[in-house]
Amino acid sequence: MSEEEEENEAFTIPVPELFWSFETEAPIRKCLVCEKDLIESGEQYLIEKAFSKNEVVFEYGLCLACHSCMVGELSENSLKLIRNYYEEHVQLDKRRERINEEFEGSVLPWVTRCVFTDKPVVEMDEYQILGMCQGEDLVLCDLPHAISGEAVEQIINLLSDKTKGILDDFTGKHFGAPTGADLPKILPL
Repeated sequence: MSEEEEENEAFTIPVPELFWSFETEAPIRKCLVCEKDLIESGEQYLIEKAFSKNEVVFEYGLCLACHSCMVGELSENSLKLIRNYYEEHVQLDKRRERINEEFEGSVLPWVTRCVFTDKPVVEMDEYQILGMCQGEDLVLCDLPHAISGEAVEQIINLLSDKTKGILDDFTGKHFGAPTGADLPKILPL
């Protein structure tokens, strides 16, 4: 294995309570869309949680198949703009170096600062965390990360009306209300 492959190699820790459901106080088990048991399936899945003033506003798990379907509905231009935003704002090498220095078996180095702005989440009114899991483990690689409400708004403002409509429909269908001033946006990341 090359030195670069070793640096980018993912490792895992048990899914920390930060990524558990605030309602059940247990790991998120079901895919929001297909209701597959995420832990028993053994497949990789995403967990996203949004916070406003340190209270959970929404949370969900999404299997990669359902995530791919959702992303597949989005406009190609919006997806390109999201990729460009990541490339322009995320310094993965610097982030990996900082995390390697701070890592002591905890997920905190990954989620205490916005991946885009590098601002501490404790200074934010709104932020989201996103993690990749497999079974009962959180995969530590480029994810997990935190995203400030400010960065979420910047990304949403890049998207086409079609993409915004799809995301609003997704939010309305699964959380009972379209995204609005009081509900953070779901990101297709």
